[in-house]
Amino acid sequence: MSDSYVKGCAIHESFNRAVNIHGTHNVKVENNVIYNIMGGAFFLEDGIETGNNFTGNVGIFVRGSSSLRNDDITPAGFWATNPNNTFKQNRIAGGTHFGIWYRLTDHPEGPSYTEDVFPRNVQMGLFEDFTVHSNGWYGVWIFEAYYPCTNSRCSDTNGPVVATFKGITVWNCEKGFECTRCGSIQVVDSQFVNNHLAGPEFKLLGRTDKHNAGAGAAIKNCHIAAKPNKAELQTEHGNTKLGIVLPFSPGLTVEKTSFYNFENDHCAFGGTSIDGICKTLCVGHDTWTSELSFNNVQCRSKYRWENEYIISDTDGTFTGTANTHVSSYSGSLPGDCTSGHNFIQSDGNIQVPVFPNKYGFVRYAFNKISPTSLNGKDLTMTNEIGERPLVYAFKRITHQLGWTAFLLKDFAHKIHDKQAVEKSTNISYEAQISGLKKGECVIIIHELNDHPDVVSFDGGKTNGINMTKQFTCDTPGLQNGNWFFDSTTNTVSFAVIGQSETSYPISDSTYTDDVLISLSIFKCYFEDCKTPPLPGSQSPNDQRPGSFLLWNLTSTWKKNDTTQYMHAAGNSTGSDGTPKPGDVVIIEEGVWVVIKDLNLPPLSSITIFGGLEIDNTTNYDYTIQACHIVLLGGQFNIGWLDYPLMGSATIQLGLDAGCTDYDIFEVFGPPIGENAIVSYGMLGFYGKSVGSGRTKLANTVVEGSSSIVVDKDDVTGWNVEDEIFITTTSFRSDETELRKIVEINKETGTITLDQTLQYRHIAKVETINGKDVSIAASVGHLTRNIVVESNSNQGYGRILTGVASYDDFMLSGSAELYNTEFGMMGVDGFIDSTDPRSVLAYVGLGNVTTAKAPSGVYNCTFKKLNSPAISVFGTDGLNISFNVVYEPVAGGKYCLVNIFGRLTSSVGSAQVY
Repeated sequence: MSDSYVKGCAIHESFNRAVNIHGTHNVKVENNVIYNIMGGAFFLEDGIETGNNFTGNVGIFVRGSSSLRNDDITPAGFWATNPNNTFKQNRIAGGTHFGIWYRLTDHPEGPSYTEDVFPRNVQMGLFEDFTVHSNGWYGVWIFEAYYPCTNSRCSDTNGPVVATFKGITVWNCEKGFECTRCGSIQVVDSQFVNNHLAGPEFKLLGRTDKHNAGAGAAIKNCHIAAKPNKAELQTEHGNTKLGIVLPFSPGLTVEKTSFYNFENDHCAFGGTSIDGICKTLCVGHDTWTSELSFNNVQCRSKYRWENEYIISDTDGTFTGTANTHVSSYSGSLPGDCTSGHNFIQSDGNIQVPVFPNKYGFVRYAFNKISPTSLNGKDLTMTNEIGERPLVYAFKRITHQLGWTAFLLKDFAHKIHDKQAVEKSTNISYEAQISGLKKGECVIIIHELNDHPDVVSFDGGKTNGINMTKQFTCDTPGLQNGNWFFDSTTNTVSFAVIGQSETSYPISDSTYTDDVLISLSIFKCYFEDCKTPPLPGSQSPNDQRPGSFLLWNLTSTWKKNDTTQYMHAAGNSTGSDGTPKPGDVVIIEEGVWVVIKDLNLPPLSSITIFGGLEIDNTTNYDYTIQACHIVLLGGQFNIGWLDYPLMGSATIQLGLDAGCTDYDIFEVFGPPIGENAIVSYGMLGFYGKSVGSGRTKLANTVVEGSSSIVVDKDDVTGWNVEDEIFITTTSFRSDETELRKIVEINKETGTITLDQTLQYRHIAKVETINGKDVSIAASVGHLTRNIVVESNSNQGYGRILTGVASYDDFMLSGSAELYNTEFGMMGVDGFIDSTDPRSVLAYVGLGNVTTAKAPSGVYNCTFKKLNSPAISVFGTDGLNISFNVVYEPVAGGKYCLVNIFGRLTSSVGSAQVY
C-alpha cells in the first residue's frame, strides 16, 4: 500500500477514531489535523502493521469512549501496536490520556494473528520530534512491555538492540514518558517541563545490556524542569515531583542530562512503584550517572525506605566526588562514608550516605525459607560495621514473601533472627545475588543449632567444600560454595563468588552474572548421611519386670568421675547418693528403675537405655522436671495399658534456669531442641479413663447461668476441680468459655460451675425431613491425671517420636499415649519434616501397625498451644482418636494435625475448640 496516503485532511468530532490502519503496510499519514476524536485517534489495529509513516500530524482533544475497545476508555492520540513504523514531527494536545501508547503484545491479534511475529521484540522504526502537552496522563507510554531484539525476535542468538525515542517534548501532563517493562530503550535529546508526577520513568528493565550508554537502557542529553522559570508559565498542577523515576531493575544509565527548578521536596531522582506488584519496601538496583548538571535544584535524590536504589556517580557530577555510590542505609556506616548531604532527602530515620568507590554492593534476595518459623519475620543483618534490620515483605519485585537488601561486597554478613528462642540446624531458601563480577565475593553467615553435614547451593544435590578453618573473601583459592562451621559461635559461613565475565540478559529479571542459589543446609538423620543397620527387634515390656531398682535407693546410683553424670547401674556402693538438682541422669541398658512415692529434683536430663517407670499402685502425685527425657532404645512408662496410673503425674519440660540443646550423647536424627521428650525407644503414658472427653448441652443456658446439664452417661469419670469448656454457638469464637467443676451430680448430669457464664449457649433439637438433628454447644473435658507441660508460659516443650542413629545402629521409636493432658507446648513455626516441633511429632516411622511397639494418641487433651497439636511425617497407620484441643495456637493459626502419611481408618475424631 505504498501508494496509499492520508494527507492534509481535517478530521473532527468523530465517534470512532480518526485514521485506522488494519492489516495494512506502508501507508503515509501526513500533515493532518484532528479534533474531538473519541477512542484512539491514529490507530494501528492488530500489531501486524509495519512501515506506515505518521509525519507532521496534529491531534487535539482525543477523548475516551466506552463504546469501542476497552483500551479506548483510556485513549491515545497514536495507538501503536507495532514499533516498526515511523512517528515524526507529530503534536498531541488537550487529550484525556496519552499522547502515544505503544501497546505491544506477544503476537498480533484478531484476524492478523500469527505466531511468527513478535511485536514486543520488533526493532524500532523511527520515533523523533514528538510533542505532547496538556494531556491528562502521559506523553509517551509503553505498556505492557517492549524488549527490542535483533531480527525482531529475542532468543539465544538474537540479543537486545536499542530502540531510540528522540526529540520528545512533553509539558503539562501527569508524566512525560513511562515504560513499564523495557529492554534497551533510550530517551535521547528530549525535554520534560512542568509535568505533575515525573519526567521520564522506567519501572522494570530486562533483556538489556547493563550500564551501557551505547547499547543499553539510557536517558541521554535531556533537559528536565520541575517548572518553567517564568512565573506566568507555572501551573498548580505542574511542578514535577520527580525528574527521573528510577526502575527496580539494574542497568539504567543517565548521562549528559540537566535538571532545573526542583525545590523543597521536589527532587531530580526518585524510585518507582508498581501498583499490585510492589509499592513499599521494594529494593531496586543501581543506576549509573555522568555529566549531570543541576540548576536551582535543592533535592537531587529522594529515598523513601532503606535499600530503595543506588546511584553510582561515575564522574562526580552528582555527589561532587567521582566513583561514589549513594544509597539509603540504616545502622552503622564505614568511617570513610559521608552522610547528611543537604541535596539528598529521605523519609523517616534512614541515612543516605555517600560511599567511596572501594565499597561495592550486591543485591541479596531470598524467599521460600525453611524452617517456617522464620517466614514472615523481620531478620537482622550483622557485619563488622554494625547491624541493620532485614525487613520481610509480602510483595517484592523478585522473591515475594521474602527478604531483599543491599550487602557490601567483600564483607561477611550474618543473617539471623535475634528474637529466636531456639535455632534450627536445617535451613533452606531460594536466593539470587546480583551485582557480583567474576571473582568478587560476599560471605553469608547463619546461626545453627549443630554442625551441618551439607551446605549445598543446588538444593542438596552436591555438597560444597567444607573448609578446615574460617575464611574471608581474601583467602587464596576461595571458591563459590566453600563453607565452614564455627563450633564456638554455632554459625555456618559460606562464600558466594561471582562466576561470569559478562552481564548478559537470560530472562526478564536474570543476567548471566547473577548467582542463583538453592540453599540447603542440613544435618543428616544418620552419621555420614548413611542409613545404619537395624538392631535386633525388641518388644516392649507390658508390665514391670521381676528385677528392678528403686530410684530413691542410693545403691541404685553411681557417679561417673569424669562426666559427673549419675548412672543407674545397680552395682553401686551407695556412696554417691541419689540424683540431685541439675544432675544428668543415665539409666543403663538392662536396668529398670521405678519411681515410687517420690518427687524428683529438677534434672538437666534423663537418658534411658534401660527402663524407667512411675509406680501406678498408689494415689501419689508425682512431679518430674527436666530439660530432656531421651529414650535411646529404652522404655519409659507411666502406668500400663491394662493398669493405668491411679494417682497423678506431672512432667514439666524445662528448668527455671533455662535449657540448652541435648548434647549428652551424639544422636543423629531430627534436632532435639531445648525442652523435649524424645522417643527413639518405647514410650507409654496410660492415664486413668475419664469416660467420654466431650458431650453436649442438654438445655440452653443463658448469660449469668451457674450450672449446665449434660448427658449423665458421658460424665462418669468427671470430677470436682476438673476443667471443662462450653463452646460458642454464635458467630464469635471468643464466646467459648473455660470453667471448673465445683459440684457434679452424676445421676442427673448437672454440673455446677466455678463462675457464671458470660454468654448464651444453645441446645435444641430440630426435625428435618423426619430426622432429629441436635443443635447444641459441645462441652469438652480437659483434665487428665497425666500432665505434660512446659515449665515456661512461652511453651516450647514437645514429644518427638522418630528414627535416629546411635552407636552405628538405627533406633526406631514408638509412643502410645492414653488420657494425657498437654498444655502450653510446641514451638511456633517449626512445622517442617526436618525439624518438627509440634506438641507431638511422629517422624519417619513407616507403617506403625506392623511395629512390635504400638503408637497412637487416644482420649488426650491439648490446650493453649504454640504449634499444631500433632504432626505426622512419613508414618502410616497411626491411630489418633477422640482427642480434644482447646485454644490451638491463639485461635487456629495451625491445623490440629499436620499429616504427611496415612492414618488408620479407625481414627475416631478430634474436636477443636
